[in-house]
Amino acid sequence: MSRVRRVGLVVPSSNPTIERFLADADVRAVLGLEVVCTRLAVERIDREADRQFAPARIIAATELLADAEVDLTVWAGTSRFWLDDGLPVLSSREAMFAALDDVGAQAVSVLTPYTDDVHEAVLATVRSSGRTVAASRALGISRNLDFAAVDPTPHVRALGEQPVMVVCTNLLATTGAALIVDSIVATLWHAARLTEASPLGYADAFASLMASRRHHDSRPR
Repeated sequence: MSRVRRVGLVVPSSNPTIERFLADADVRAVLGLEVVCTRLAVERIDREADRQFAPARIIAATELLADAEVDLTVWAGTSRFWLDDGLPVLSSREAMFAALDDVGAQAVSVLTPYTDDVHEAVLATVRSSGRTVAASRALGISRNLDFAAVDPTPHVRALGEQPVMVVCTNLLATTGAALIVDSIVATLWHAARLTEASPLGYADAFASLMASRRHHDSRPR
């Protein structure tokens, strides 16, 4: 493990899931990351709400993270799966594709909580990366805060045994497939790789983070 690196995440304002995961999992011990967060106002996910992800708004949020002297800034959202924003900022899309490359997955299933129009745009982006979509499921939800209340496990299981991409950082999938490429874990893992904080492969990082989370969850409260 290299020295601890500080990574800044721009988190959608109605997403409690990322910080819950950061509180439960031992990200510092597993990945060598110290994480700080700022927020971007996001209430809904649908094509009429795309203005929430205007590049100028995301860049302004990343500038706040610079005050913490971070080694890397990440847009911890998945909007780049359906928007070609041209931002010079790492996002969860690049992280998920890097994780798929790391495990050698070419055929995948895709789970999103989104409405059909957003979901279909996500699938088009996955296919444009050269991958085959074996199966997919959209949950048809548009209010971002409602995503956090969904248990993705039965939906992941229904998609089969091939690797499942869970495209939404307000969902956390921990089990239900042979391999889960979760957008939260992939984002943190890729940040650790880019900053040389950890040499772990994606699958090992996922397993280690989930094990550390279960350990934390078992502590007396």
